[in-house]
This record gives sequence, structure tokens and C-alpha cells, in this order.
Amino acid sequence: MILPQLQAPAPIIAMHRTTTVNLPRLICLCALAVVVPAATAVSGEITGTVAGPAQDGENSRVVVWVEGAPAPATPPANAVVSQKGIQFVPQLLIVTEGQTIDMPNDDNVAHNVFSMSPTKQFKLGIYPTGQSRSVTFEKAGVIDLFCSIHRHMHAVIIVTPSGHYAETEVGKGYKVADLPDGEYTVKAWNPALGVTEVSSVTVTGGVAECDITLEDNS
Repeated sequence: MILPQLQAPAPIIAMHRTTTVNLPRLICLCALAVVVPAATAVSGEITGTVAGPAQDGENSRVVVWVEGAPAPATPPANAVVSQKGIQFVPQLLIVTEGQTIDMPNDDNVAHNVFSMSPTKQFKLGIYPTGQSRSVTFEKAGVIDLFCSIHRHMHAVIIVTPSGHYAETEVGKGYKVADLPDGEYTVKAWNPALGVTEVSSVTVTGGVAECDITLEDNS
């Protein structure tokens, strides 16, 4: 008896063909979704000129800063005001709220550094050559620095709320950059005239103009 010949089953191909076609396409779409960056905010700036009575030398200096900008997540590294040559070096220092200032005695005589300014009052006591004291400034404002032993020694520390500031001179321009949109108070300090405040300036995705006329608030 002759047995009937069995037909071999056809290979299964179609199912594999469907999955291998779509998989690369899915991977590409996921990759594209990952690399698309999110939109970033546009930083603005406040610019203008500083007008006021003509000043000579150091009295022509002006520091402009803003209040209302976000503060840095962590305070900047320690700044330094040294005592050298029986004077403060530097005699003007601008720092950020929460920042610490080291005050080393690099002189060959003892000093006693102090401040009676409302923003920050302290007295470091007498300390000799080679020693240092440190002070943290938690509040924005202007601080006058003195030495009780050497009465002519004087320095100014300006503590800004967020580190957004500019240095200029009377009769010249200024620019405070990297500001997000918002409402800001602009302040300007001059050694002869004190602090002048501009009530409100609005920054909206670009440049806001703010001219300052210094007033005598010394």
C-alpha cells in the first residue's frame, strides 16, 4: 500500500514582517520626542543714564541695583575686605544678600573693625596682624565700615538683594542685565549724595528704560 505524501506546512513569515516594520518607526518617534528642548524664558534688562550734580574723583561713582529679582539659590563665595596700609582694601565692595565677607588684618598694626549702620551693626574687637574676622550680611542695604583705632579708615559695603547691579558714574549710562519679566525697584548710591530710589520699573521681555536723577539723601 502506498501512503499519501504529506505536504510540508508553509513557513510563517507574515507575522514577523509586520512587527519588524513598525518597531524602528516607533523608536525614531520616541527619540525625536526626547531631544526637543523646552522653551526658555527671555531675560530682560534695565538701562538708563544717571544725572546729578557734577562730582569729582571717587564722588563721581554710582552703583545702581534692583530689588525684586530672584536671589541665587546659594550665596556667592566669601568676599574679602582687608586692612592694609592703615586703610580698607577695597574701599567699596558690592555683595549679595546672605554673602559673607572675610576681613583679614594684613597690616603691621592691630585694628578694630565696626559698623553702626542700621542695616548691619557689629564690632569685631581688636585683632592683630595675620588674624581675620568674618561677617555675614543677611539684609540688603548700605553699610559704612570703620576702625575704632584709626578714625580715618572708611569703606562702604553695598548689599544687593540678588546680585543684579551696575557700576557707573554721574552723567553716564548703566545697564542691569539678566532680569526676568517683572516689577522692580531701582536704587542708586553715590558717596556724596547717598541712596536715590525709583519707585517701579516694569520689564517685559526686553529693555526697560529708567533714567535716574540723584537726590541728596546723605
